Amino acid sequence: MKDRDSVMRGGVKPLWLRLVGVLAALAMLLTGMVATATADAADNASGDVKLVWGRDMFYVKDAIEGVRDGDAWTPDLDTTGDSDYADTLDYGRDFYGWNTKADGTGDWYRFRRNFGRDSSTFNKVVVEQAPKLSNGKVKYPEGGVLYAQWQTAGQYDKVQLQQTKVRKSDFKNLTITSTGWGGTFRGALYIAACGEPAKDNTYDQSCMGPDGTMANEGPFGNNWYANYYNRFYADANGDSEPFSLGSGTLDDADLSKFVDAAYANSEVKYFTVYVFILNSDTSPIKIGDIALDRSVAPAPDTVAPVFAGVSARDDRDGDVTSAVTVSPSAVDTSELGETTLTYTVKDKAGNTATVSRVVRVKTVAPDADRDLTGDTRDDGLIGLGVVAPGAKVTLQLPAGYAGRTGDVYVYSDPTVLAVGATVSDEGTLGVALPAGLPAGVHRIVFKPYDASLPLVWDSFEVRAAQGKPVPSTPGKTDATAGKKPAAKQPLPDTGSDVALVGVAVLVLAAVAGIVLAVRRRG
Repeated sequence: MKDRDSVMRGGVKPLWLRLVGVLAALAMLLTGMVATATADAADNASGDVKLVWGRDMFYVKDAIEGVRDGDAWTPDLDTTGDSDYADTLDYGRDFYGWNTKADGTGDWYRFRRNFGRDSSTFNKVVVEQAPKLSNGKVKYPEGGVLYAQWQTAGQYDKVQLQQTKVRKSDFKNLTITSTGWGGTFRGALYIAACGEPAKDNTYDQSCMGPDGTMANEGPFGNNWYANYYNRFYADANGDSEPFSLGSGTLDDADLSKFVDAAYANSEVKYFTVYVFILNSDTSPIKIGDIALDRSVAPAPDTVAPVFAGVSARDDRDGDVTSAVTVSPSAVDTSELGETTLTYTVKDKAGNTATVSRVVRVKTVAPDADRDLTGDTRDDGLIGLGVVAPGAKVTLQLPAGYAGRTGDVYVYSDPTVLAVGATVSDEGTLGVALPAGLPAGVHRIVFKPYDASLPLVWDSFEVRAAQGKPVPSTPGKTDATAGKKPAAKQPLPDTGSDVALVGVAVLVLAAVAGIVLAVRRRG
């Protein structure tokens, strides 16, 4: 007993007592872990997003409060009590925007205080740019963190505007891009309606005034110009982000009047585009001139070349191709389906010959290997990870696609969901998935008729009826795995294909030609 007491007094605890201490410590550690995990989950559910400035800043926000509902996020940009520095979300100086990655390679989030004429949001901080879900909600930033990005000094003497001409009917849908910028920055964009191109930023053009007549005061004198409150951004690659001219001014109703007056004034020849770099003492920079095209847009060609490959020959009269008639005389390629064409020819003696062929009007689906790449993928296009066969889904198209028309397909094997569908002014487009869509991973594609816009696609999953997800097979449904579309079946010798106008060039193929032979009976 003495030895045991001496051991206890000497501070060396017996094994059983040490085990109790270890278990107690482990229990405390586990309790702390559970409490920490619960707190983290609560913070995540609250929708708060941490802000990382990357610089020593004073009197700025360190987080954006908000509400999160799954992947949807409703940020509170004008939190009560924070209004004095809510503007720091759109900080001055050389601030460029917010990104989910510290190196600026993630999703962009940009906010600004609205001084436009929308009374519901006037003088409030609003979301200017952010990835959207299919329901139109802002996507919650990945990881719950946004990193401040800063603009760099640039050179502006090599800037070139890519768009050089526009019809009045196309102005609303015109999206401009420019190249040659020497650094990242954001700015305000202005457009003046002038009689001649600007010369080396001298601002001595004759431009349209508020009354619609011309004045020799340059674009920034007492003249009428479109003032865009949406920000203009140039990235590190020297290219500007696509900028839509159809909206985003202080008053879009006034923009419509400005455009109408410009086209009505025969002295106006150009829209001169300027950018004023924010928080800089640099004068407005001319980035280019867009000529007003007052010609009437040609009507779409909806007539198939029904005489392609047709010839007729008589054993006495020789070539009588010019005498061939066809019924019906034209094929409307704006309508999908089949049309039977009947060709008839008569020789001088009154002998006739008749032959028929079927013309099929169909869409030309994008090539999965060539077109459905990482560069054309838009993760927010459908915004739904799992959907049911036959479900109605709403696509959220990127900025610049509003009002545009195109076709919608679903892959693996391309199936047409919509032909000639028009995107709403809000950038949305509703389509219904096939009721028989099998379980697995599929891709949905919007292919615009406007060749200046790329197609966009996104993936989604259809689960089996029992509700368990069906795993995708690598290399089978992944867009980057190189799956080829099903081989097209050869057309019968009597068939021809005509691609739908606006989807691709007209094609009349499959038959080398139709020959009508007329033989005399006497």
